[in-house]
Amino acid sequence: MDGRLLRRFPDASLGWGRRPGGLASAGRWGHPRGAQAGLPWDREGQGGRAGPAGAQSLAAAGEAQWAEAREMHHLALRGLVGLSRDPSMYKRMQSLTESLADLLRDADEGIVQMTGVVLSALLLHRDLAIPSPTALRLAAALWPLLDNDNHHVQLLCIRLFQEVMRLVEAKGKKHLKMLVSKSLLPLFFHCHNENTRVAEASRETLLAAVSFLKSRDLEHLVMTDQMWRFGECLLAENRGRAAEHLRQALPFLQSPQEPLREAAVRFMGLAGRVLKEKQREFQLMCRALQDMADDISPAISCLAHQALYISIAAQSVPSSRLQRMRDGFRRLWKSRPSLGGRGRLCCWSAVEN
Repeated sequence: MDGRLLRRFPDASLGWGRRPGGLASAGRWGHPRGAQAGLPWDREGQGGRAGPAGAQSLAAAGEAQWAEAREMHHLALRGLVGLSRDPSMYKRMQSLTESLADLLRDADEGIVQMTGVVLSALLLHRDLAIPSPTALRLAAALWPLLDNDNHHVQLLCIRLFQEVMRLVEAKGKKHLKMLVSKSLLPLFFHCHNENTRVAEASRETLLAAVSFLKSRDLEHLVMTDQMWRFGECLLAENRGRAAEHLRQALPFLQSPQEPLREAAVRFMGLAGRVLKEKQREFQLMCRALQDMADDISPAISCLAHQALYISIAAQSVPSSRLQRMRDGFRRLWKSRPSLGGRGRLCCWSAVEN
């Protein structure tokens, strides 16, 4: 953490000043400054080229410095988490928002989670609008985390994304729209998340997102809980982005959660009807659905067969190929008599028609 934190929050008691090579010899956020890091140099003098032994020592010293910087991040954030529980500290900590946004990109899950906790406290108790550059920085860092594997991190970031939309200054809303648009499909999928808290937060943030974008049709569907129509309406609103939506949906086919895989397969079936003029993306969708036909879930397997059949039927293909696919449906239906409810509904019309 940089020196501003100690000057502003001397009571954090994180013990930095007592550590050799600590804050005084660290750059912004604890990254070591080369001139002060005490790294080994060869005999040719300061600034000369290191020999093999010197290079090895340099690498080892660098790793030690980065490990120390990582530890400092943890210490600093633990201190900030404690300070964020004190309402009297909120205004003094607001200036750290941009630096905290950078830490959301850290590979260390613990750092990201603690950063999310601190940012939540700051944004939830903030009355003033967030400057446009800061809002964009936050949204860009939060967007990839909407699908984080850690439910605690994911939940924090979904709610933070909603707060950024609420607090961005008026002139920054136009610049934020692209990132908000990109969040719609992941949020829609996570409305089906098996974790009820994530599903609820996703729905609330999705409603805030479509309201932010002034999409009245999508807003109506979310408000009236007609989520089964959301994907079709999303594609209809902007057919030109169907290929982008398809690529966004692909990772959800690999989700360990059956409801997310099912939602992704259904969406790809809808996208197939829009993508029939774009052969490259259409073929990508067909290959993905073919792979999902072997899903461990009989309902999803059947749904993938149906989506593939309907998509190809919309193309100009020989009737013999469609007949082979229909025969495949019949065999699938007969070989999986245990399919019920959802699976029966997804397959029966395709087989009988």
